[in-house]
Amino acid sequence: MERSAKICGRFWPSHSADIAMQLILGMHGPQELYMILITTEKENIHSRIRGGQMKYRRFGKTDWQVSEIGYGMWGMAGWTGSDDDESMTSLQRSVDLGLNFFDTPWGYGEGHSEALLGRLIKQNPDKKLYTATKIPPKNFIWPSRREFTLDDCFPPGHVEKYIHNSLKNAKLESFDLMQFHVWEDSWVEDDRWAKKMDELRIQGLISAVGISINRWEPWNGVQAVRSGMIDAVQVLSLIHISEPTRLKTRARMPAAA
Repeated sequence: MERSAKICGRFWPSHSADIAMQLILGMHGPQELYMILITTEKENIHSRIRGGQMKYRRFGKTDWQVSEIGYGMWGMAGWTGSDDDESMTSLQRSVDLGLNFFDTPWGYGEGHSEALLGRLIKQNPDKKLYTATKIPPKNFIWPSRREFTLDDCFPPGHVEKYIHNSLKNAKLESFDLMQFHVWEDSWVEDDRWAKKMDELRIQGLISAVGISINRWEPWNGVQAVRSGMIDAVQVLSLIHISEPTRLKTRARMPAAA
């Protein structure tokens, strides 16, 4: 069994879970950063931590080399018990330990989390940190529903407006990865979203495009992947809940005769 680290509510499969343990041990406040380490080995975790080293891998269709443990910034933007100083401390600690991929959306504090990410980038001008955020649906309904159209959630004008809003929040000139915070695979047939993203990519405002799959619906992104119009997919996959795996398995199995 592969170890898996969970940072700020998201599991990140990794051979480098020792680094995540260093992060939590280095914290001195409440739950800004938390981690669950799953292992089948009977070992002294503290001795493993001292020798831990971050590993990197290619991200999606890009050529980026990102840390196997990424930082999901859920819970940092004015949520109950959150504190900006503690958030920045844990973010910087993660950079010091080798993390270089940070993911947030506009929806966490209406841009507050993006502002924290921007501060982190400014604090580390000598390091390449990959920035990812997400555009909220125009109707502000999570998750999406089958009957929602592109105009309900991501008309081109809305997409452009919120990308500029996110850049302003973070005080950045561009984001590495811009994602749609909800998704319906039927939207592949309406390529206005893809044309708008290409336009903004040409302007240098974003580098790559991704989608965030609705909970428990890993199949609801297959057409987007096959279209070649996206670079990355974010899917909920928790090690203690097997429903996404079961859905994927069903999708691969041939129909019974």
